[in-house]
Amino acid sequence: MSVTTTTPLLAAESATKLRARRGLAVYFAVLVPLSALFEAMMISGNTSWVLALMWTPAVASVVARLLLREGFADVSFRVGGHRGWKAIGTALIFPTILGLVAYGIAWTTGLVQFNPKLIRFATAYVGDTFSPIMTFLINLAVASTVVTFYGVRTAAGEEIGWRGYMLTRFIDAGVPMPILTSGLIWGLWHVPLILGGVYLVGPPPILAALLFIVTATAFSFVFARLRLETGSVWPAITLHSAWNAIIQSAFDPASKGAGMELWIGESGILVALTMIVAAFVFSCGRWTIRRASGEQQEADTARAGMKQFVALSIATVMVFALAVPARGDEASEAPNLTSRGAVLPRDLIIPLSAVKEILPEMSRETATGQDETAVGKPKGTRSVTYATADGSQKVVISIDQYPSRVQASSAYEQAFQMSEKVPGAKGEPVSDLGQQAFIGVATQGKETHVGAGALYGDLIVTVTLQGYDGTKQNKAKVTAMIRKQAAKKIP
Repeated sequence: MSVTTTTPLLAAESATKLRARRGLAVYFAVLVPLSALFEAMMISGNTSWVLALMWTPAVASVVARLLLREGFADVSFRVGGHRGWKAIGTALIFPTILGLVAYGIAWTTGLVQFNPKLIRFATAYVGDTFSPIMTFLINLAVASTVVTFYGVRTAAGEEIGWRGYMLTRFIDAGVPMPILTSGLIWGLWHVPLILGGVYLVGPPPILAALLFIVTATAFSFVFARLRLETGSVWPAITLHSAWNAIIQSAFDPASKGAGMELWIGESGILVALTMIVAAFVFSCGRWTIRRASGEQQEADTARAGMKQFVALSIATVMVFALAVPARGDEASEAPNLTSRGAVLPRDLIIPLSAVKEILPEMSRETATGQDETAVGKPKGTRSVTYATADGSQKVVISIDQYPSRVQASSAYEQAFQMSEKVPGAKGEPVSDLGQQAFIGVATQGKETHVGAGALYGDLIVTVTLQGYDGTKQNKAKVTAMIRKQAAKKIP
């Protein structure tokens, strides 16, 4: 090839890299602050912003396309003929296959119990008198169809940005190991929500975040092949929606047991290992990058780093897996990591404005997350702490939701007995609060706590005043706060 031929090619390649890098600069300039804003709002308790957050990648890509006049052809909303439909079919069955492997190992080895219950979407179509296996299959059928179709509205927001723009721009910009890099960014994007107790609650947040990053990065190779081989964004959207629907609506509800989040779910050890294997399988063979213009190129450089990632990821996950049983006598304490269940939505706790109606001195929220004092095995908890401006007085409001009324009643009795054993505590039953209730006063050092707990069906509601004297007036404020919290509808 002559110099006169190579020079224009090099110039065109250089121009492509420059355009892609400019696009990425605009993309991240929009993505990062918007994501930080919405995630901060969700961590503070307003989970209604989840839809806006999931559409942030798409919005960032649209802004970049408009500002740089890139157009929208390469998003490729066309299915892409037989190749595209085949990829969509693969996307629909992939979560089921991976779930059967990862969750199946957990169920058959006894790490997790197989105990499916009909999901809300399924009860609209059938009764609730089926065997466990039939119940699971019904959930799986509904999740694979109705729930997957419904989930496209949110999955599209992410995939139009992640695989529809960021991945292809990484490749054009000459970013080293673009698929691996895009997967790491996708995983890290979720980390604030995990550490903030909004997403993937169960194992210690740092452990959950690390395992999720491994799973997401491995998953990105599956997304990339479906996206790049077809030149269409629809397989990626389908895969994202199907994964959320099938795993969260079929496999997760069929799984029970203390400590199960260590093994299954999007931050589970078995899911991470299975996804690594899937990523390796999808990376094998020869595959190409298809463009909207019909141009094709080899994808070998795009999938670089796969072998190193597999080796490092398997080593990391195996360390976590081996560390669980290697804790010896401490292994019996493992359920405590997850026995408090998921973190319930923040908006289930009454807001500061409602608290100020009873305690006008309260001025700010200082903490929220799991109820660390929950007893038994609730399926979800939430605790919120409000304080005065100087922090000298606080009120802690908690709700613990149990799988059944019987379990809630048992946990209530256990909590009541534990309260009677607190040194210096003085408690008494409250007859007109919930089905059962007690209130007590305890002095810890120089600080006095006035606390009460009440049973409402499958819920236990507790309120504790810190830095208040144990007067009748303060006891009345505690009971009034419990009534106000209990009046809030809990699904």
